[in-house]
Amino acid sequence: MAGELRERQNQAGQYFYREEDIPEEVASYIQPVNLEELLGDLTLAKLDEVFQSVLRRYADKIDPVRSGFGEIEMEEVSLEERILDVEETLKKERRTSFRKLLEGKRRRGKMQVIVTFLAVLELMKIGKLTVRQDETFGDIYIEAEGQGA
Repeated sequence: MAGELRERQNQAGQYFYREEDIPEEVASYIQPVNLEELLGDLTLAKLDEVFQSVLRRYADKIDPVRSGFGEIEMEEVSLEERILDVEETLKKERRTSFRKLLEGKRRRGKMQVIVTFLAVLELMKIGKLTVRQDETFGDIYIEAEGQGA
């Protein structure tokens, strides 16, 4: 059986097939569209009715509460820039509150608060500033290292 299969494989290798020859006019032929048949009894009024129906379905899917929200824009926040800002502030003031760092010149978002917190932690880790809180729930004060109160 193996010998017979091998013989058939050898014979099949000797045959060559050519691709179909379809004239370009035939290959690129597009059957014409009969508009009368396609549109049938469709009128402008019926088309408008379908369009209005689609608009109503779209309006029904819109959540009235969430549709009033504005767009959420991603804030560009860089830890390196924030570290430089904190260092610059401490050069000018020597001692500041964490709250004052967060308020800054412009309104801050959540991401800005998080990055500011990380910047303070990083500066504490490398020994450039110390952090102190005098009372529970009181302001957190940040001082340039070696400045004292």
